[in-house]
Amino acid sequence: MLAASVPDEMPMLRTAAGDRAALRILDDAAAAEDVAQGALLRAWYRAHSYDPAQAGISTWLHHVAANAAIDRVRAARPSTDVPVADGLQRAGCR
Repeated sequence: MLAASVPDEMPMLRTAAGDRAALRILDDAAAAEDVAQGALLRAWYRAHSYDPAQAGISTWLHHVAANAAIDRVRAARPSTDVPVADGLQRAGCR
């Protein structure tokens, strides 16, 4: 289990893997740091899902951080949902 086996390495790996991935996606250092910290917590609580046979720890943390950054981008994107009735009316349907 990751949480029991490498707790001393986690902060260093957060900086190495998570910050770079989040910064590349978000292009905002402060937001990337927040996302990387949140990704570290997400990884810590989901350590049971880490499989060293599939990827190294830094690769796994990179993916956790990249996914968290993508989630942040998606959450900030304005909604383009149009109510069905309005959409149908604009399309000429009655």
